[in-house]
Amino acid sequence: MVDPQQIKKKFLRFPPHVSEECRFLSDCGNPVQGSCAECRIILMRDRFLGEEFHRNAELKKNVNPYILLVDSAGCNMDCWFCYAHKMIKKADYDGLDPVFNTPGELAGCFVCKMRMSKRLAERDQDRFFSRIRITGGEPLHSTSDTILNTGGLSPVEATIDFYLEFFRSMDRSIREVLDDGTLSLVEIQKYERSMSFPTWLASRPGRVNIRFDTNGLLFTNEANARRFIHGVADCSLKNLRVEIDFSLKGAVPAEFMWAASRQLPVDEALTQEYDMRDHPQYKGMMNIVETINALSGELGDTLALTVERGINHGKTNGYINFPGSLDWARFENEVNIELRAKGLSPLKLSDVDNPIQYAKQYGYLFSRYHARGAGIRVETRDQTVDYLPWESNLREKALVSYIKHCKATQTPYRLVFFPCNMATYVSPQTAARVPPRIQNGQLPLLEHTVVEPATHPAILDNLWILTGKLDNWLYSINSSIWGVKAKHKWMWDLLEPGHRLIFYVSKPVGGMVGCGAVTGKSHDTSPLWRDELAAGRSIYPYRIHFGKTFCLSQDQWASKRIRMPDDSIPFQHGINAVQSRKHRGLLTGCIESNWSVTI
Repeated sequence: MVDPQQIKKKFLRFPPHVSEECRFLSDCGNPVQGSCAECRIILMRDRFLGEEFHRNAELKKNVNPYILLVDSAGCNMDCWFCYAHKMIKKADYDGLDPVFNTPGELAGCFVCKMRMSKRLAERDQDRFFSRIRITGGEPLHSTSDTILNTGGLSPVEATIDFYLEFFRSMDRSIREVLDDGTLSLVEIQKYERSMSFPTWLASRPGRVNIRFDTNGLLFTNEANARRFIHGVADCSLKNLRVEIDFSLKGAVPAEFMWAASRQLPVDEALTQEYDMRDHPQYKGMMNIVETINALSGELGDTLALTVERGINHGKTNGYINFPGSLDWARFENEVNIELRAKGLSPLKLSDVDNPIQYAKQYGYLFSRYHARGAGIRVETRDQTVDYLPWESNLREKALVSYIKHCKATQTPYRLVFFPCNMATYVSPQTAARVPPRIQNGQLPLLEHTVVEPATHPAILDNLWILTGKLDNWLYSINSSIWGVKAKHKWMWDLLEPGHRLIFYVSKPVGGMVGCGAVTGKSHDTSPLWRDELAAGRSIYPYRIHFGKTFCLSQDQWASKRIRMPDDSIPFQHGINAVQSRKHRGLLTGCIESNWSVTI
């Protein structure tokens, strides 16, 4: 039998995310003994609480409480969007000074920081604490390098037992610091600014909240889910509430794979029809939900599940490039259909706003429409603001600020996207304005609408990029035909014989392999490409026939392709209009210098 108090888990010393958040607690120990060599606990402000927490605590959105957190070592999933991504590289990993702790030592470090937090009393009366957080990529992921004294258990089993013993130790320690007056614990709704510091807020009476971050992949093993959740029930916690924070990485399976490995662009064909059960995180989430439901009477207030939507840390602008991306409404609906079929309570996704939500709302929308010649209009009852394709980035920032102002002041607004060009554009100040649609006496808070005019404007200078995956281009180059989806028909309508084309092959090639010109167009629903043949239906019915001015031989695509010279050039979709004079110059210059071809 393994004594869980003897298991040792490795933890990292991450620098403060924002240095001033930790300036008062950067040193542990006392002036005589110096800093504690074991402690890896840091203090920071919690940005991931969501609107519901702020409403319950009657706080403004920009007022965030403190948390104490620790980052575990050992995750080697190497997800590119993760803040812990750097610890995969050995030089960075070693620079984070990893050390081993037993469960009791780790609990002691947290309690030490709690006692030291009284130093903040004179400086930060307006703040409070919300929870303890266990994170670090995937805290349950361990290897023989990051977990010791396993006694024959697998690294994951030993890691689960380590955290269960940590919960027991913390439960005893919390009782001690409550009894000796080190901290006070009040329910969120009962918090008042006059309370002494440090005050901890409880979502359940008398319980300090511990957030345990996970992506759930190790919970796809039912034995792991049972070991962790049954173990929490057996701990009989009196002063703690463990919250499994399940972080979803995309609402569709293809988006998860993109998020984990940065394979760009995501294949749109894989997002149209898919089985939710194919999502790599789906089984782990269902195992947790079903196990918690089976033990609901025994768990009481000791354990909860929060399912958080989205991908974190903002490396997302411009990468979300298909309509099904972040379709959380569909995800939630399909999950709940299965839960109801099993007689289980429906699940509600967390309302936490991750940065990727803003990428969807702003960066994704701007890149999808604006870079293709679409204007963006914001309509309120009193004002109409347009942002046009030829305007500066400062204008884009002004528009984003205006949208945020509307949200902050609860001013109803509507977003409208419309194809336009400089020659035909008429400003809302000089044109008769159509009043926004009113529904039940209220303007809709947000409505994304693509307005299709009767006649489409001309695309400036007629240079287009055709983008697709390797298999499709292997057929298209040999057959001199390309196809686009119905949603891109408005651009297909603008094509005329003689318009210039650039052929771009997405991953694994990732570059331009040739160029040519339009020779004709057709509408055909017979399947031609591999994904069409697999689906048994037409996916790209709007066909473009072209002549080849120059094309690399297929065995040279990987070695001699031309990379996109500027990331802001639109090339993520099946057809892309190049409207910027600067971008056209960059592209034609690259082609001439690399291939000695003029287009």
